[in-house]
Amino acid sequence: MSNIDVVIGNDDIKEIELESKQTSQKNAWLWYSYDMADTFFSQAVISLAFTPFALISGYALGWKLSTVFIVMSAFMAGSNLLIAIFGPILGAISDKAGKRKPAVLISAGIMITMTALITVWSNFWWACGLFVVANFCYQAGRMFYDAQIPFIADTEKRGFTQAIGGALAAFGSIIAIVISILLGQNFLFGHHSLHDQNTALWAQDEISLDINDLEYGGLRWLFLISAVVI
Repeated sequence: MSNIDVVIGNDDIKEIELESKQTSQKNAWLWYSYDMADTFFSQAVISLAFTPFALISGYALGWKLSTVFIVMSAFMAGSNLLIAIFGPILGAISDKAGKRKPAVLISAGIMITMTALITVWSNFWWACGLFVVANFCYQAGRMFYDAQIPFIADTEKRGFTQAIGGALAAFGSIIAIVISILLGQNFLFGHHSLHDQNTALWAQDEISLDINDLEYGGLRWLFLISAVVI
């Protein structure tokens, strides 16, 4: 078996020297809170709010629900494709600059702004365009956020810190579900038009709704509240 010499450059040495030698509880809890906020966004915006909002606003254009679903899915896939293309580039720039916290804050700021702006106009194209940007920044923020762990926890406690963060992140989903249920109550904003419809009939386009009497319920407010909570 041949011996292979490993060459460590000055940049690698500087990076290692910057890594945390002691776990900061304050930074760890800030890291946990961001994980919960990100999970909240994933549950509240991506899973609970955007799909029915886009379906209703697309139906308002006179489209069939199956058509709306296909177009909406194309936007979602396009957003994920963008992060797959530009993610490595952004990561390389962040590593080279050594500035991950500003990258996280900028990504989160744009994500929050785009999410809040969806409430301004109940329009399919508006919502999809803003969602593409918001989801892109959500994915980018996750990438920068994950790269921060070496500078938050020391090597021995790094796995434990990540495990705690993953466990606490579940509370973000729970909070999102609770808020969504509350907003859908009749004493607040009520249910949206698709709430009581049989989703199995969507693909068959057998759902008939009055295009002049579509209800968004608490969906618009869920976007705004999500922006505030995050």
